[in-house]
Amino acid sequence: MRGPNMSYCAFENTTLAMEQLIDMMQAARDEGVSEFVLGMSRHEAEAFRNMYEMCERLQHELVATQEQIDDEARAEADEEEFED
Repeated sequence: MRGPNMSYCAFENTTLAMEQLIDMMQAARDEGVSEFVLGMSRHEAEAFRNMYEMCERLQHELVATQEQIDDEARAEADEEEFED
């Protein structure tokens, strides 16, 4: 698995990074988005454009994972109820 975060803190670190990006975009909207985008390097602008698709994929994975967590919790509760 490739990435800048260790597995034990990936969500915590990524949440902090996402908060930073959200703050930057909100400030850019207040100050002028065109200057914000024009000030980016070519690689940063490409990553900016890719972010939308990645956020959609992340949302899909978060929903699917939460649904599986909920399903497993229900199955465990049903099993415990059955044992009683």
